[in-house]
Amino acid sequence: IKSVLNYKKPAFWIILAAMIACIAVAVCFLTNPPEDETKPIQAEISVDRHTEHAGVYISMLSVDKNEGGQGIFNVVWHNDTNEEAVFGEAFAIEKKVAGEWKETDDAPTAFDAIAYPLEPYSSDVKSYILEHFDLPEAGIYRFVVPFSVKEGDEYVSYKTWVLFSVGPAGNVAL
Repeated sequence: IKSVLNYKKPAFWIILAAMIACIAVAVCFLTNPPEDETKPIQAEISVDRHTEHAGVYISMLSVDKNEGGQGIFNVVWHNDTNEEAVFGEAFAIEKKVAGEWKETDDAPTAFDAIAYPLEPYSSDVKSYILEHFDLPEAGIYRFVVPFSVKEGDEYVSYKTWVLFSVGPAGNVAL
């Protein structure tokens, strides 16, 4: 009872300092932190196998951005056949326009001088770098890579691809 009767109201400057501290804490909690440009892009992994040659196809592990803003497509090559397959560095990004696939301006100019063998009944991981990951328009895209399969004494060329979409905010979904 004595403490209640002897209670003194805090000085005005203490109340002001407490209010300023509360406002500063509220501002810190209400603002978004800067986004990390190197974090992976959230995507759902597609289970579809799009290929021109049954048994040789790619699946997408992830789509990332490096520190320079370049897109990195991390894929797994699969060879479920008894034939040797060969793939390289070349790839293309195509957009579906009026029912047809059109190569985007962001498609790289790749020199396919390096060939990677893919033995029968095996798989291999490969990362493809897109110089500028600017797909400004929302829509349906596909990541297309060529490959060859040894049929007899010759190699025959085919393509395999993974579909992905770009939303209005630039979000990628596979």
